[in-house]
Amino acid sequence: MRYVVAIIIISLTFYLELMAQQAQISFTPKWSNETLILGKYYPISNSNDSIRVDVVKFYITNISLWKQGNQVYSSPVEHHLINLETNNTIDLKVPQQISFDTIQFFIGTDSITNTLGAMSGDLDAMHGMYWAWQSGYINVKIEGASSICKTRKNLFQYHLGGYLSPNQTRQQVTFAMANQHINIFIPFDEILQLQTLQNTPEVMSPGTQAVINIQRFKQALKPTE
Repeated sequence: MRYVVAIIIISLTFYLELMAQQAQISFTPKWSNETLILGKYYPISNSNDSIRVDVVKFYITNISLWKQGNQVYSSPVEHHLINLETNNTIDLKVPQQISFDTIQFFIGTDSITNTLGAMSGDLDAMHGMYWAWQSGYINVKIEGASSICKTRKNLFQYHLGGYLSPNQTRQQVTFAMANQHINIFIPFDEILQLQTLQNTPEVMSPGTQAVINIQRFKQALKPTE
């Protein structure tokens, strides 16, 4: 009997896989008009300075698909950690009968997740994206070096998080999505502005600067299909 049940479950799983369409979100880092490569130096316009981006990690959460203003799909996986050193893509298995025209997601984790403490999977503290239960998760982490930064070894570090008012950093994002794939450019020449690198090369805790920087990160995102 157990053998029969197992066969039925496997068959049903296989059938559901066949009935699903693959939707995909990918993130491509850019510097000016070229794809950014981690660890590579890039010249900064109108100056003799240069910049190198070494680490980019961020959380994409609560992905949903919409059609004409109505939600038609919600991803069963709530939290996705994007680490541009190892992965830049999220795959969604969407029922085949569903059509959609819009994607919505959040940059960062919600307040409940932050208060539960470090967890497993993409939320595991081993990924270096968790401060402590008082401060919660780092929603966006960007690290590198630039000759503009008057810091030790010219390093810059942006660890952007915070879930308590008035310094919540979680950001909602909505883009049109006409087909199964959306590629989102992340233009770091817009995010890492000269004045920011000069005046605040380090943001390492919740606060006003964390909110300003993560809003700049969100506003710079550019979808392409």
